[in-house]
Amino acid sequence: MEELISIIIPVYNVEEYLSACLKSVIGQTYKNLEIIVVDDGSTDKSGMICDEYCNRDNRITVIHKKNGGLSDARNAGLKAAKGQYIGFVDSDDWIAPEMYEILYQSCKMYEADISFARYKDVAMEACQDDFIDDSHESKNDSRLVVRSEQYLESILTENGVIESNWSVWVRLYKATVIKELRFEKGKCFEDVLYSTKAIMNTPKCIYVNRILYYYRCRATSITNTSIRSKFDRKIVTDLMDQEEKVIDYLEHCGKRRLFYIAKVVFYQQMLFYETRNPYREYEKRFKEFLLKCKLSLKEIYSLSFSNKEKIKTMIKMYMPVFMKYYYKVFFDRRKH
Repeated sequence: MEELISIIIPVYNVEEYLSACLKSVIGQTYKNLEIIVVDDGSTDKSGMICDEYCNRDNRITVIHKKNGGLSDARNAGLKAAKGQYIGFVDSDDWIAPEMYEILYQSCKMYEADISFARYKDVAMEACQDDFIDDSHESKNDSRLVVRSEQYLESILTENGVIESNWSVWVRLYKATVIKELRFEKGKCFEDVLYSTKAIMNTPKCIYVNRILYYYRCRATSITNTSIRSKFDRKIVTDLMDQEEKVIDYLEHCGKRRLFYIAKVVFYQQMLFYETRNPYREYEKRFKEFLLKCKLSLKEIYSLSFSNKEKIKTMIKMYMPVFMKYYYKVFFDRRKH
């Protein structure tokens, strides 16, 4: 008999999109599923919709709980999960019918603990029917064995043949890899640290070069809001907190190359945000984080980068005003 896959779906006030999400999970070609729907104190009709689908399909378990945020809902799902494999789906997204069959078979075929696929950003009003004949979804999808360090580096740098991100929903995990891991409650960007630990818990992952996940892009979501135009201390503070913990974790694991790459990437990322702010406590925290990420010239020289990349890294860290101006001009040009 096929092994059980637990799918964790955190739900909060998504009545408009929830049915489409649940239908895509129920309709999976891989049938041995445990579908754990966590209603995180919804105030709209989401809780009722969860119960309706539970009555239709005995594979669905609904957990109604007091609102505690995305991380708390996922943690509740993890605690209840009984499957040998675990996946996550956000309740306003949907997945391809064969997603978990392909990811499960990939894990078994290559004896890997994690497999992951490509995803596609879609508009909030998008419909699954619009993507049935998606030209990117070749039936002859290729698979690639990726060392975990290589995978994490590709997420950090956004370079290479692998298309992925920090989000947990793009992957299928063997339960033993993540069952003891928990998301940090009350934080934005909670996937950053969680995904780092999960990926580093196994020597290799399997990349499936096929779009299997459809992510609805909210105009007001954390990742799509321009923090440069509208300052939000909590978002940036939480991002710094998660990234600082990633740096500490990689150093503790002795992953020196990833440790240095993370510092470079996180430092560059912060060049987008404004350091001056009326909240002095925040400004102090921001400067402390930049100082922690900053590499010495000797450390930059020791990196296994090309000379061009080393020079760019030096400019980013020692001429930040110039780099901020460069990025501003670059992104302004892309808008026009």
